[in-house]
Amino acid sequence: MSIYDTRVLIKTAKKIYPVMSWFKKRYFPTTDKDIFPTKKVLIEYKEGSRKMAPFVIPRKGGITMDREGYIAKEFEPPYIAPQRPLTIDDLNNKGFGEDLYSDMTPEQRQAQVLGEDLADLSAMIDRREEWMCGEVIFTGQVIMKHYAEKYGVGEPVEKVLRYFDTTFQNVYSPSVLWDGANPDIYADLDAMVSVLTSAGCAATDLNMAADVYAKFIGNAGIQKLLDNRTINIGNITPIETPDGVAHVGSIIVRGKKLDIFVYDETYENENGQMVPFMPAGKVFISAPGMGRTLYGAITQIEQEDNQFHTYRGTKIPKYLADAKNEVRELRVASAPIPVPNDKRGWVVADVLS
Repeated sequence: MSIYDTRVLIKTAKKIYPVMSWFKKRYFPTTDKDIFPTKKVLIEYKEGSRKMAPFVIPRKGGITMDREGYIAKEFEPPYIAPQRPLTIDDLNNKGFGEDLYSDMTPEQRQAQVLGEDLADLSAMIDRREEWMCGEVIFTGQVIMKHYAEKYGVGEPVEKVLRYFDTTFQNVYSPSVLWDGANPDIYADLDAMVSVLTSAGCAATDLNMAADVYAKFIGNAGIQKLLDNRTINIGNITPIETPDGVAHVGSIIVRGKKLDIFVYDETYENENGQMVPFMPAGKVFISAPGMGRTLYGAITQIEQEDNQFHTYRGTKIPKYLADAKNEVRELRVASAPIPVPNDKRGWVVADVLS
């Protein structure tokens, strides 16, 4: 079996360690049941409820309670497909990290280049998925711009997935911004946690942008609470999480222990600008597994038999060879969509001016 066979490439792609994706891995993880064998996926989410069971007069049986409804709709996830050509010129040139006078032949080098390209294209998809999860968290929707030929060039075709019928509702607005005069940061956190607990949703994680954390840790009210030795209100103990996100401590709010995370990773957008995944001035409170990422199947024609093949997976590579122009091309395709389990399961705030 050739290393360019799609089944071999899929196994190789699964072994590639993904780039850091905090939102995706912690808040929108994927299980096997989230990977669909069809092009379309079934999106299901609900709103939390706090109904109580009724008292019933003895010997009168029970009282019928309506089932809580949920939203289910069929959706075709966006198609993500970065690709990269490979020419004889690429194979004749020295590879990255290779000795200047290496005796590696073009035939030997092509397997190495294939692995590097597969890792690069896979990392690009990881960043796009992370961006999509961030869009759901901070806006309640994902606006996907589809380009025809070159990324960032031409008029894109937009496809929108919205989880709120009107405006994004999971927003808290502090009365005094955290970089204003005498903000009550702890009261704001208390109010945000209350929004989640009143909806029956968990509150365990407090995520901050780096500029927000600077104001948080420098706030006199927060410092006073952390210095109070008679009440264990929290602690600031910086450690580095495995995903590269800084865990800087915890704070107790409404009896809930909130782990504080600072996320400062960036990506390059279609205009070549470096943009943070966690927007400046933002905080949000939620819990791990607040959603999941679904994947639609990828159907493609294989060069070996010129027939359509459908693959169920998160990333599906495809190898193409153009003998006439002496060009080989590697493409990695994916069809992801992040879905919240409960549309009230997180709360976001802009806290800086």
